[in-house]
Amino acid sequence: MTAPLTFEQDRYVAKIHGGGWVHKNVWHSFEILGDLDREALLAGLDAFVRRHDAMRVELLPDLDAPVEQRDVPVADDEQVAGCQHVTAASTEQFSRYASVVLSRDCLEPWSGGQRPFRFRLLRYDDRHHALLATFQQVVFDGRAHEVFARELWRDYAAILRGDSPPTTASSFLAAARQQRATVASARTLADWRDRLEFAAANRWRPPAGTTPTDNGVLTVEFPAEAVAALRAQCAERRCSLQQWVIGAFARATAAAAGRRRLTLWTTMDTRPSRDRDMVGMFAGSSPLALDDLHHDLPHVVTRVRGQLLTALRHQGMTAADIASVAPDVPAAGAGEEIHVHLRSFSGDHRDTGDSGPLRITAAAYPLRRIVIGQTSALHLDCYDYPDHLRLRLRYRGDVVGRPLAQSILDAVAADMPDRQLTRIS
Repeated sequence: MTAPLTFEQDRYVAKIHGGGWVHKNVWHSFEILGDLDREALLAGLDAFVRRHDAMRVELLPDLDAPVEQRDVPVADDEQVAGCQHVTAASTEQFSRYASVVLSRDCLEPWSGGQRPFRFRLLRYDDRHHALLATFQQVVFDGRAHEVFARELWRDYAAILRGDSPPTTASSFLAAARQQRATVASARTLADWRDRLEFAAANRWRPPAGTTPTDNGVLTVEFPAEAVAALRAQCAERRCSLQQWVIGAFARATAAAAGRRRLTLWTTMDTRPSRDRDMVGMFAGSSPLALDDLHHDLPHVVTRVRGQLLTALRHQGMTAADIASVAPDVPAAGAGEEIHVHLRSFSGDHRDTGDSGPLRITAAAYPLRRIVIGQTSALHLDCYDYPDHLRLRLRYRGDVVGRPLAQSILDAVAADMPDRQLTRIS
């Protein structure tokens, strides 16, 4: 089976090979303590790869200028994961080794004939393992990241019970073919040009009196009680929690900068609603042209909802399409853009959980000797769990500064229905 690149893949590849972005892979890591059935875990990894065709794709004609992708089936005797016993003087040394290996895999480019993933199961002893997983981002987005973790441990439990994990899933390549069967309409081209022109005219400009600082990160967390109150308020106002977050953030940022108009770049996921658990790349960024941000929050959220629907309707653009509609619109420079990255999770927000006899800690091994720089003025990461909401605001110190970033996050928290439960760090 073959398929063209999705619109989102096309734009991602153009950024990577055009020098706009630095290559890095999507990564997962788990510390596993307890009586792990290694064969069951390896069988779960194998089932994930065989079930999701995005894990088997090869880019054609080559990795530097791909225009198509095809499914290369897994051979009966192919091992999808590597296993290694690590001789370490201590658990701390074992963890450092796992972090170094993960960091190297995180930056490894995709070479011809290689699968778009790497799984490593490291063993310290019979009751202490590390699972490291990296994925090439051109076929693996943020939604796929959450699907992998959920399905892996679901399948592991099923195999231990003697059940067979699912063998089929929604086809990424079939969905890509269906998506690219349409071409950008005149209305889509015009809409992108309008939003890009708005973005060029409404870049971030630090207000007078901004105090430069080092780059930094601020976090605000809303526990279960506060999230329940917020979801009830969103239901009453007929908006989603993520629309509320974007609206509150845009309104707070505009007020801090003394502005009424602002451009936010946010993640748009164009997966069909029936295929929410499809692994592949259907998530890409899109500009939102927001005005009237001096009004109350319900009005701003309504504007955000309209912009999100418009942007989603007109996401079907390649990189060449976007360049053609706005060749005379100057691109934003470092520190002139504001981003919102939205992530929804179906499971518990805690990093550590128990799975039968196992204690599993996600994100257990931090990257080493890798610095992910901050180029945009502000970047808000929204982690939306059923019982928890975490907002992480990264800021450029030279164009925003910590005091201004703190005032923005404080204003977002102040719009919370049950603000006394909010924790800010």
